[in-house]
Amino acid sequence: MLARVGGDEFVLLAADCGDDGQLCELAMRLITYVREAGEREFGSRFPISVSVGIATYPDRVESIEELLDVADAAMYTSKQRGRSTYTFGETPPKRASNVVTLAR
Repeated sequence: MLARVGGDEFVLLAADCGDDGQLCELAMRLITYVREAGEREFGSRFPISVSVGIATYPDRVESIEELLDVADAAMYTSKQRGRSTYTFGETPPKRASNVVTLAR
């Protein structure tokens, strides 16, 4: 399923991808298709690129609710790396706390 989140951000939900290799291949196909579509439409006047963030449940993300946030953060990492690339995101590790909760 492909959905527009807003502006120039889209989400692709791919169920039953067997492994990271399939996700890498899918990301590279998306990057290539977008670049080729831009070249067909605009020649080299307006190069179009795509930055892909990938989040997978349950191996990299602890809950379904975190999928979009983790994928979004990974996408921004891809942009920082120079665009037209992909990055796998992960739920950040829990911070250690000095607060102790006692049960009665």
